[in-house]
Amino acid sequence: MLLILAEQRTIFKRILAATEAGRLVWHQEFDGWCSASIGTHNERVMIRRIFIEASNQVGADPYFVEFSMPGWNARFAMVEDSEGWQWLRKILDAGIGGWDKDLSQTIEYLDTHLPEE
Repeated sequence: MLLILAEQRTIFKRILAATEAGRLVWHQEFDGWCSASIGTHNERVMIRRIFIEASNQVGADPYFVEFSMPGWNARFAMVEDSEGWQWLRKILDAGIGGWDKDLSQTIEYLDTHLPEE
């Protein structure tokens, strides 16, 4: 498990609680960022996926997620055993219903190339 520091966990807990209580309102931006305004000057808390494209492959996939707010910026691997990624998914699930992953192409591929018996 890729654990985060206690202070980082505290930050995520507070942001999640404020999101669930409706005190932080999240918006999905056109450029892939998800953001919420915080504080008296409306500073932004932001989350986005970071895509990596391999030169020998077509397309790009998200491998990291970036978190940014006044006083702290961090990146976390988008893997199931990353505690940072788990917290950010909880926040986005509460704030915007999560990032949708359309698996219909994957199912269609399996139907064509590995049909059920």
